[in-house]
Amino acid sequence: MSADTLFNDRRRRQKVDSSRRLPPSNVARGLGGMFSDVISLGELQLKLLKRDTTETIERTYVSAAILLAGVLVLLACLPVGMFAAVHLLHETLDTSIAMSFAIVVAASFSVGVMVTAIGFIKLKKAGNSFRRSQSEFSKNVDWLKQTLKRR
Repeated sequence: MSADTLFNDRRRRQKVDSSRRLPPSNVARGLGGMFSDVISLGELQLKLLKRDTTETIERTYVSAAILLAGVLVLLACLPVGMFAAVHLLHETLDTSIAMSFAIVVAASFSVGVMVTAIGFIKLKKAGNSFRRSQSEFSKNVDWLKQTLKRR
């Protein structure tokens, strides 16, 4: 055997060995498909997040308007309505001025607190729409972990 033949045989063996080290085409296709699925899931996740953000903003407007209405009722009741109610109580029920003021303040404060509480509760619930996005994202991450474990 000549040196050229030995050299060529060695090169052929190296080519065969290196081709065996390359991943099979099935693995490459499987990884490509998995990455395509991951990109699709990411796109769907972003669409869901966008929709949830839009819904949350819409709910926030209504809740903020109700909260603002409650605060305005509290503020509007204080100066004008209280004096009128105090005068009416004092004249009709023959109560003292102090007792008339106490009754009017307690009633106005109660109504204002109730309206403000309703607005606050609605505003707090407005952010719950992101739970759907969070749930779907967790499911997608779990799916991706399971898929990667299988491969």
